[in-house]
Amino acid sequence: MSSSGLSASSVAVLVLLLSSGPTIAAPRTACDLLTLDDVRALVGAPVSIFAPELSTPAVRGDLTVSTCTYVLKDAAGHLAKGRGAKFSLMWAPQAKLQEASDFYVKRHAEAPGIKGDVLVLAWVGDASAGIAGDWDASQRLLAAVLRKL
Repeated sequence: MSSSGLSASSVAVLVLLLSSGPTIAAPRTACDLLTLDDVRALVGAPVSIFAPELSTPAVRGDLTVSTCTYVLKDAAGHLAKGRGAKFSLMWAPQAKLQEASDFYVKRHAEAPGIKGDVLVLAWVGDASAGIAGDWDASQRLLAAVLRKL
């Protein structure tokens, strides 16, 4: 599963969010937020967590990000094309979160939502088909993540 389109968006939001100032809530590991069964039900496919160790919150200035990516794997455990999901949790000062959320609202690929001092970006789709995912499923994933925060 390729994430090149999503990686570019992550770089764009990092550039938008870098500034000085404290964050409020303690960052959480994204992959610990929802059960695998929850995500499989939302995606409608037997997904697995891709590199769970990459979900550890990363700090850059006043921005902290934790991302969990779910992919399809074949019987041998190799990545397979098909439906997957990804969500990111971002902690930053409120003004920067709103700025990033506005960016993602205009982009209309990931479903953005803010709860407290956390911006959530949710995406469900087939990365091999480009960044435009399944908007309804992305909204459902977003709602599930926001409920867990």
